[in-house]
Amino acid sequence: MNKREFVMGGCAALAGGAACAGATTTQASTGQRQGLRSRRLPDLATDVRSQAWRAYLGHQFEAVVSGTAVPLTLREISMHGVDEANLEQFTLCFGSSSQAAMPLPAGTHVLAHPTGQRMAVYLDPATSQGAVPRAYRAHFSLIV
Repeated sequence: MNKREFVMGGCAALAGGAACAGATTTQASTGQRQGLRSRRLPDLATDVRSQAWRAYLGHQFEAVVSGTAVPLTLREISMHGVDEANLEQFTLCFGSSSQAAMPLPAGTHVLAHPTGQRMAVYLDPATSQGAVPRAYRAHFSLIV
């Protein structure tokens, strides 16, 4: 539990207790709130394994190019194998949902998630030479 959750939980308990004195809550609604409250996304700055990235499937990130934010959505994770030496190889596939978005050149880009996380990732365009790239790949080979 972090400081914000502690303060917000305390304030909610005080306000809820005063406003709902005598009211009861169902077991299902209490369980749902606890499940959402305890759900946390992995920190991608410290954990870049495929399992951590799986929690972000469908999430939108932003990469900034020449002062313009390019929205990217994590669409797929392709596994290439985990061997006995604990080598994990996988590819992240990002797609740009906006047709007006500036294409990203191949290279290292800082991806920003709405939670405030930022991570540097090398992105390759996933299209042919003449086409405007709307999909990008990031390849990982990790010893875990």
